[in-house]
Amino acid sequence: MDETKEKLQQIVNSLEGAKSIETAHLIFNSVAPCVPLVGSLASALVAKHTEAGQTKLNEAVYSVLETHDDAITKLWDAIFDTRPSKAQFIMLFEEVTGLPMPTSLDANHEIHILLNPITVEKFEPYIRLRWIEIVPFANIIVQLGGNNQIGDFIEDKKNPYGLGNSFKMIVKKGFFI
Repeated sequence: MDETKEKLQQIVNSLEGAKSIETAHLIFNSVAPCVPLVGSLASALVAKHTEAGQTKLNEAVYSVLETHDDAITKLWDAIFDTRPSKAQFIMLFEEVTGLPMPTSLDANHEIHILLNPITVEKFEPYIRLRWIEIVPFANIIVQLGGNNQIGDFIEDKKNPYGLGNSFKMIVKKGFFI
């Protein structure tokens, strides 16, 4: 742990020193046209020093990252986990249909629904997992947003705008296993 603190302190020191070096670099670059040889040499020396400092900073950052690679990878995976979950599916299902999620393992549950194409896209990951099946049904196209009731079809409650198509949504047994 002391080694990590030391590396982090090197990073902090590099960043603090960078401001004064950057100022010196700016001054020498401003003076260079006035005193061609001396200014150019001074500017080149400052640039070399800056590059060396950047190299040290890069090495210190790399060392810390290399030491804690596993922890960083786990954190990254936890933050950016995009795998679909059952909880996400239940929330989407209830938001779209306005119905509670079926809980029975007995059979596939069918719901007739009018869906916006955007909502159909949101269900794609769950279709690939075979938790649900969305099948075009009855060939009905409706203007969504008017709380349409066509037979036993439910209107999309998540995206109730634009044109919607009729589907039979089947919640598969595989979701409950």
